[in-house]
Amino acid sequence: MRLVVPALAIIAATLIPPAVAAQSLGGALDQLKALDGAKNVAVDVVENGRVGTYNCSGRNARIGGNHNHVTLADCAVITISGNDNGIVARNSNTLRLLGNHNDVKWAGARRPTVDNPGTANAISRR
Repeated sequence: MRLVVPALAIIAATLIPPAVAAQSLGGALDQLKALDGAKNVAVDVVENGRVGTYNCSGRNARIGGNHNHVTLADCAVITISGNDNGIVARNSNTLRLLGNHNDVKWAGARRPTVDNPGTANAISRR
């Protein structure tokens, strides 16, 4: 059985020109990104322990890692699915806290819309 899989991969590689394969794969990835809204993501933090300041320029941000301390400015939507993050959100429209034990401080002229299905998250004005 182990010999069949490599043989199929070799046959597929010889039958499908690389440019067509790349285009098909790219198209599939674009469809997945569109479903996830990833095309509109300006900041995507998936690492742990990251420290920094980022400007979304009206696009979205995703924080998937843990123990990050980041400041995000001008984000349409900030989605936090990681845990134990410290986030400052400046002039953001929507905060989605899917993770747990996150401390989010918001700043700006108006309070962002908050969706908080996670547990033990703290949301306050800075």
